[in-house]
Amino acid sequence: MKRLDDRIIIKNKFNKDGEKVIYWLSREHRVLYNPSHEYALKIAKENHKELEVLYVYKKDFMYASKTVMNFHKKVLESLKKQFNSIKIKFILIVGEPDREVVKFVKENSVFALITDLNPLKIKRDWDKEIEKNIDCSFIQVDSRNIVPVFKSSEKREYSAYTLRRKITPILNDYLPEDSSFKKENIIKDNELAHNIYKQLEEFIKNGIYLYNDKRNDPNANASSRFSHFLHFGTIYSGEIVREVKKSVSDDVSDSFIEEIFVRRELAENYCFYNEDYLDISTQYEWAQKTLKEHEKDKRDYIYSLEELENQKTHDKLWNKAQKNMIQNGYMHSYMRMYWAKKILEWSKDAKSAIAKAVYLNDKYFLDGRDPNGYTGIMWSICGLHDRAWKERPVFGKIRYMNLNGAKRKFDVSLYL
Repeated sequence: MKRLDDRIIIKNKFNKDGEKVIYWLSREHRVLYNPSHEYALKIAKENHKELEVLYVYKKDFMYASKTVMNFHKKVLESLKKQFNSIKIKFILIVGEPDREVVKFVKENSVFALITDLNPLKIKRDWDKEIEKNIDCSFIQVDSRNIVPVFKSSEKREYSAYTLRRKITPILNDYLPEDSSFKKENIIKDNELAHNIYKQLEEFIKNGIYLYNDKRNDPNANASSRFSHFLHFGTIYSGEIVREVKKSVSDDVSDSFIEEIFVRRELAENYCFYNEDYLDISTQYEWAQKTLKEHEKDKRDYIYSLEELENQKTHDKLWNKAQKNMIQNGYMHSYMRMYWAKKILEWSKDAKSAIAKAVYLNDKYFLDGRDPNGYTGIMWSICGLHDRAWKERPVFGKIRYMNLNGAKRKFDVSLYL
């Protein structure tokens, strides 16, 4: 993979001898186009060491629903088959990741530990604990972003515009070349992996031609439906962008690449450079001020978390979106904005709105517990990466969305 060394952060560096290089896989559930895996292979080969892949499965992860956990299990089954196909030992342990990784390193002759970089707090905390308690080299690899998050910018970016102008000119420098592994061999007899690539092929053939004009219509088949695959790292966004750019013209692909490249990497930037990414106190001053000024505004409706979870609001459109989320783990991107903004409108304040939205997001969305989802919640509720709008009750200067606006975008009656 091009510019592989650009992607690494060395946390510990020891000249300890050992027999194995361990890739502790925690975020990137794939063999193809996985820089963490490729870097671990590189270190193992250069130092004449054996490579093994370690995965620690945490039960009841963050109160996730059965739908989420069942999909996670399918991902792990696919992952194990992929590593078996290239004859690399895959070790699955059940338990608390930080404890189990430390224990594994201490009980085995480990030369170096390689892991996926993840800006979210839970993984940061695991990594810090592991770093303190192991005596081998410990290296993080950014295998999520096309342009590594710490190379694209040295600070938290204000908006999509400020990041776009930095990363778009160097996109081609980081797009992957052909993988050193044959895709046909990796996805053979692997239902999930096969279906992911089939879905990509179908989207490039048909869906992307609808994307520019219909991406905000939940009734149109214009969405790629890749968000949960990208969340679990079952396919690399760089591979998707490369295939799209090879297949269609820029005027067809620009809007899609803006979402999968600029917007997703903006979310990673936000969480990487702001450890308190769900805290109102870290938001823009104008947003904090306007939300505080309108905190005491009268709400026409206030709904508890239980009422929201069980679709007990007066808004049929919102209820339908929430029901889809619970049943399928999915909600169209336009409806996710509407969904979160209504939670703000129906909560006593922004802080409680964030808490409700995060709980539902993490429990039910297949792509929950992700920088992209958290950034979307903060955009909807706190104006993150947005500007001030016309002032109104409850929202203040936060961008407003309502049912009439939805009706102008798509056929609401058909959605219901």
